[in-house]
Amino acid sequence: MRGHIAQAALERALERTAKADRKVRSLLKQHRDDSAGLMVLATGGYARGDLAPYSDLDLIIVSTDLDRHEPVVREFVQALWDTPYTPAPTVVAFDELDASFFTVPDRASSMFESRFIWGDRDLADQFQNNVNRVVDAEVFEIFAERKQEEFTARRAKYGSVPRVLEPHLKSEAGGFRDLHHVFWLEQAGMALRGKWKLRRNLSTMIERFAKRLSVIGQFMEWETNEFIEAFGFLLAVREMLHERYQQIGRASCRERV
Repeated sequence: MRGHIAQAALERALERTAKADRKVRSLLKQHRDDSAGLMVLATGGYARGDLAPYSDLDLIIVSTDLDRHEPVVREFVQALWDTPYTPAPTVVAFDELDASFFTVPDRASSMFESRFIWGDRDLADQFQNNVNRVVDAEVFEIFAERKQEEFTARRAKYGSVPRVLEPHLKSEAGGFRDLHHVFWLEQAGMALRGKWKLRRNLSTMIERFAKRLSVIGQFMEWETNEFIEAFGFLLAVREMLHERYQQIGRASCRERV
């Protein structure tokens, strides 16, 4: 039973993400002639293919010329606000993506899990090469240390026991952030070896991550299957909570009218 619930949640999340992709690309279609030196990346759950209902669309907009691209970026973001989606864009100059950028944990994590949505494909290639170039042993060590500090602080705040009366699905022990923590470190390790790739196609990144762990012998096949099932079940619970939260919000608004 749990397996069916998990698989259905994985499929719904992927379709939800694909629908968002179609909307973003439709809004940017008219700017095709202005795409040189500009690209739009997905990040967060939107990049990973597990977008939750009513979640923000986390975007990274990379430009080689911020002044020239500012009208395009402004028009795109304004147009996105007129859709059912809530954009959460971060605009970055390509020249800023140096070694120091990747020692800031949140920024680096967003980049490591990013996915190409639209724009200059040559710039996307340059971006990928740049990540593999700037993440050296020193950058990786600083990133890993700072992510571990985040992990320790999260444990101090939420505790280290995965089974509690009121669990926090994202930050509690055994929640999404524990999984993301390992995933981000793996991606940083790929960059350190010069093998990090900017994803171009939509997939459920965490599911593929689990399968990679199986290939290299970190998981047995049955562990991989249980891991993916547990992840999908958490997605199903999160989906239900997001929907319930929206229902409560709408009901509260009606009561105040």
